Amino acid sequence: MAAKRKAKEWLKLKACADRLDLSQRQVENLVTLGLPREQRDGSWAYPFPEVFRWYLGQKEDAAKAKRESANRHAADDRLANVKAQIAELELAKATGDVVTMDYLEEQLALIVGRSRRAVATCRASGRRRSWDFATSRGPGETRSHKRRTAELAVGDR
Repeated sequence: MAAKRKAKEWLKLKACADRLDLSQRQVENLVTLGLPREQRDGSWAYPFPEVFRWYLGQKEDAAKAKRESANRHAADDRLANVKAQIAELELAKATGDVVTMDYLEEQLALIVGRSRRAVATCRASGRRRSWDFATSRGPGETRSHKRRTAELAVGDR
């Protein structure tokens, strides 16, 4: 069965304001924005179903515009934050507070190369123990150093 359409109902200004839960002045202001009305029997009449649909459309458009404005403001804020971070990074680079990965990799390669040469030199000279490498003493120097340390410890007793 087809749904029955309600007949158009013509309302006076006060009745229209009551139905929309607005003041009469607010309804008059909406007329300037395009609220539908017609002259009937010498006064203005408002077709109720159309008035309600028009008013809802206006509210939806206003809400959409507000969301878009808020989204634009949020995007502008994010862009400003990114620009500030880039400026801080450039300043840090200029003052030497930040170094590039290329520089760090180059320095690390130098350290690793020197360490490998030092280990190779130690192995070639016969220094095999870790304390020999750490103290840069030869095997004979390390034994005499340990002996002196032991003698001092015994003498303190």
